[in-house]
Amino acid sequence: MVYCLFGFSQTRCADDGNLPQPYKKCFLKSDAQSGDTTTISIPEGCTDIKYDSLKTGIYRIVMKGFHGETYLHCIANVSDGKRSGKYLEFYKSGLLYSKSYFLKGHLTGPFISYHKNGFMRSNGEITYHPENDEELFTGTYFEYWENGAIASKFLVKKNKIRKELYLDEQGKIISYDTYLKTWHNCY
Repeated sequence: MVYCLFGFSQTRCADDGNLPQPYKKCFLKSDAQSGDTTTISIPEGCTDIKYDSLKTGIYRIVMKGFHGETYLHCIANVSDGKRSGKYLEFYKSGLLYSKSYFLKGHLTGPFISYHKNGFMRSNGEITYHPENDEELFTGTYFEYWENGAIASKFLVKKNKIRKELYLDEQGKIISYDTYLKTWHNCY
């Protein structure tokens, strides 16, 4: 079984490490420009946003819902057609869903995501090594229950899960395991 970091939550992926289906790519075109920020609208249901055609700048990506409503999906810094710098994603309500950082299109540095109630959902850190063109997850990755209690903890070194700990909402250990399992970053 292969696990992925997708939307900052562990998800089962295809055995080759690819994203689960359905998977819809969306290519971006500028809608409007205001100062140094460009607004782009995309249809609901996009699971992968392609940044290749974008110039360097700050982009507000707005989702168009099935009933014509629009909402801010994310704010992305783009450099040479790749995400670079701070990246923010939002719930339809406008509350912050996640905050992460990219370098040349690769997730790098600390990341954090939140439940709709504002409590932390997950956090960790990934290091991108441009010399090898690889993202290495090393450190501790946490997931949290909606009440703020720790739901799981993973100790990872060079994309290998060394230990897993799962807890219930009251903090009681459900399971604990020590082994080597590959961690794939599918985000």
